[in-house]
Amino acid sequence: KMLDSFRMGRIMRVIRMLPFFGELRLMLQMVGNSLHSLFWLMVFLMILLFVFAIMLTGGVTDYMNRVAAGSIADPDLVSGLTNDYGSLFSTMYTLFKGMTGGISWGEIAEPM
Repeated sequence: KMLDSFRMGRIMRVIRMLPFFGELRLMLQMVGNSLHSLFWLMVFLMILLFVFAIMLTGGVTDYMNRVAAGSIADPDLVSGLTNDYGSLFSTMYTLFKGMTGGISWGEIAEPM
């Protein structure tokens, strides 16, 4: 066991001396340092999705309450609105799909 750790130490010393591994280590260090910024970008993105999802879900809920009060609406429209914007999570998911290219913005905006 002691011999294995001695060999690993020797291998690590050789890796440090090779210029290619120095550049690789530098690239890995730069990627690691950028993860902090990536984390905060994702937090900001989720906050934006959440805020817009609240507004859209509120608008759809108001429309659905008016439909339930007696005005006549297209059943396909009501079904589309319920599927895409019926809850806060489904609205956030719909916005995420539109943002990442999972669904076209035209398909998302059509029921609106």
